[in-house]
Amino acid sequence: MSAPTFEISADPGLNGKIYYLPLAPQSKDHKERYKVCVRLRLVNKTAGQASVTITGISLSFPGKGSFAMDMVPEKNMEPENGVVALNAAATWHNGSWRETEDSPRQYNQIYLDGPAPTKMTVAVTCADFTRNYTQTFDLIRWGDPTGDGPLLLPFVRHELADDEYVVTSARHFYNGGNSGTQIFAYDISIQARLNGEWTGARIANPTKNTDSRVFGRPVRGMGDGEVIDVIDGYGPGPYHSTAEGFWDNDYGAGNRTDHYGSNTVWVRYGELEVGYMHLKRGSITVETGDTVWAGRKLAEAGNSGNTQGSPHLHMECRVASNNRLCAMTFRNTWQLERELVPADNGPGRRVRIDDQGVCEQTAALRPFATQAAPPTLGRVDVEYAEIAAEVFGGVSKGGDGFVIVNGKLTRVPPRGIKGALLQAIAELAAAEEMERKAGDKAAAAATAKLQKALAAGVR
Repeated sequence: MSAPTFEISADPGLNGKIYYLPLAPQSKDHKERYKVCVRLRLVNKTAGQASVTITGISLSFPGKGSFAMDMVPEKNMEPENGVVALNAAATWHNGSWRETEDSPRQYNQIYLDGPAPTKMTVAVTCADFTRNYTQTFDLIRWGDPTGDGPLLLPFVRHELADDEYVVTSARHFYNGGNSGTQIFAYDISIQARLNGEWTGARIANPTKNTDSRVFGRPVRGMGDGEVIDVIDGYGPGPYHSTAEGFWDNDYGAGNRTDHYGSNTVWVRYGELEVGYMHLKRGSITVETGDTVWAGRKLAEAGNSGNTQGSPHLHMECRVASNNRLCAMTFRNTWQLERELVPADNGPGRRVRIDDQGVCEQTAALRPFATQAAPPTLGRVDVEYAEIAAEVFGGVSKGGDGFVIVNGKLTRVPPRGIKGALLQAIAELAAAEEMERKAGDKAAAAATAKLQKALAAGVR
């Protein structure tokens, strides 16, 4: 027989086009790369055949070659045997992985150097056919999934120690099985160098959850949105309680629950629904229907659910209107190769993540300029608000501090050294914004000068 026939639709996609995810460079020594992961729905339209058996799928890109994909049982193909009846559908994705005792983990995920690909051809091989079925899609850049710009990180800078970084990677350990819901997920920890090695622990020999740097850290909103679901345990049992949710796993212990089994908050940001998972028992501060804003505390990072005993924050997303696969991009974040920390932690080789995903290598991230006040109070940077509250402590008789007037946070100008310090903070924030927009050396120099002046003023 010549060739089978299929109708193929793909996620993440729009109007027959497929999105690729731009990834921020590891550092200024590297270039932007692109992650291509798709979930395909293949409807068998082969006339005269009761069924066909899919035996292979490949993805190819003009000028970048062809990639033969694994058909991994239970991980990326349904039905697992590849047999698809006439007019029936099969699903497949390239977010899967395979490992054996003799070989390390092998991923199907595709990471490409620039220039960005513009086309992708899917080739489907079937048993007893001499030719493949092929279908070509346009590729377009993923961006602004919320309709209000990319997201912030779920941790804020002023709650990190000077030697601590938010650590994650575009390569996620698990893909979500046949459904592929976690292809673009992130597992996020907080790490620092301890005795020359990167670790998420506070001490050399951790034994309990509180020894983890991420455990108990405030998990904050990444944009302005609405809480659409809260999962915090129910009923009697060894893994959860009625009042406070699923128990946290013991540090380093195996899973206490199957599948997710974790305390979870889902927030809708525009057309994007984002899940915050593995949250600490009893820490969730929001309810379904609550309005949240960027910087609002949602819960604390924990060790509940399918964590294998390692505290971390798991995040994944989906399209709100149809539950389809999609990706997350971030903003207001510095990224740097971990091996360059701390020797080159300045602006020299770090890069700004601006409507991109995190690189595929494990990276050290530092957030900045995170909103912390409700939208009705205006957009106030969390560092600015926290420092101002600490320095001024409200409004003194001398008139310095902050008041709320007609629902807006209003500054009452201070005098003397306090006024100079506040002005330096405001100028520093303006310089960072100027550097983000212009990206020129003059803005970077101005930022460094103001940082030095501010440090001298604090002393």
